[in-house]
Parts: sequence; C-alpha cells; structure tokens
Amino acid sequence: MTLEKIAKIIAETRDMDATDIKRETSFEEMELDSLDVVEVIMAIEEEFNITIEGADDLKSVGELVDLVESLK
Repeated sequence: MTLEKIAKIIAETRDMDATDIKRETSFEEMELDSLDVVEVIMAIEEEFNITIEGADDLKSVGELVDLVESLK
C-alpha cells in the first residue's frame, strides 16, 4: 500500500506511469534531481501526515518506502 501511494506521488511529479516504479527503482533512473526529491518528500509528508528528516541519503524508492513505514 505504501509503495503504491509513493509510486503514484512520484509518477505525478515526473509525469510517468506509476506501474513502472518499483522498490528497486533509483531516483537516478527516474532522473529526479534534488528539487524533485524535495517536492516528492513534501507530498509524501502531506499524504501520510508525517515529517521526514534525513532524506538526503535515500537512493531508491524502496529506501523511501521503508523510511515512511518506519514513521507511520
């Protein structure tokens, strides 16, 4: 469930298909720059009603999903 929600948020940000986004998909593969990541993080914080810190070290969707799940 968390992966699907995060994939949808990223897909909307990058204008891509959410089904193409998997746990192992890296931000680099999706060509997300630091500003894109910040935008995605802000949308995720709003969606899940959480505060994410230390997202600078995240490299993949799976790492982001794990972080979000640990904060819920």
